[in-house]
Amino acid sequence: APAVDQIEICPFLVQEETVNYCQEHDIVVEAWGPLGKGKQLSEPEIVAIAKKYNKTPAQIILRWHLQRGIVSLPKSVHKERIIQNADIFDFELSKEDMQIMMSMDLRESTGRGYPEQYEYKQNKNEKIKLYGDFLVLIYFYNYLNLNSSSNFIPNSIPF
Repeated sequence: APAVDQIEICPFLVQEETVNYCQEHDIVVEAWGPLGKGKQLSEPEIVAIAKKYNKTPAQIILRWHLQRGIVSLPKSVHKERIIQNADIFDFELSKEDMQIMMSMDLRESTGRGYPEQYEYKQNKNEKIKLYGDFLVLIYFYNYLNLNSSSNFIPNSIPF
């Protein structure tokens, strides 16, 4: 069995059956597109819950993933958002708010995948984007370990 299954999960696509299956078989679930391409950040239900907890809609969605036992690593290149995205451990969503989030399931992909006719060709710009994503992950790892002497500083970039 795989150790990790990365699947598209967001409030509009909760993947309850797949998540339950993975968790029953000790497979870690990682959310691909945990914020739904940002489309759900302005949903009235999510905005209302965010106001209730004095948090951002992104923090509410990320906390929802966390309480479901799902690993979510949202992409951002903005330092402020990276810090905000990590600030989800000082509150807990109520059962009612978790249910509201679950009820938003439209079984609808956010359309983040590539069209069938898309032909992948790596170029200089894509390598730079990969490098940027790698640095964001390093930053996020180091941010979470601020009180530790185990900061990760790579000797080389692996691509």
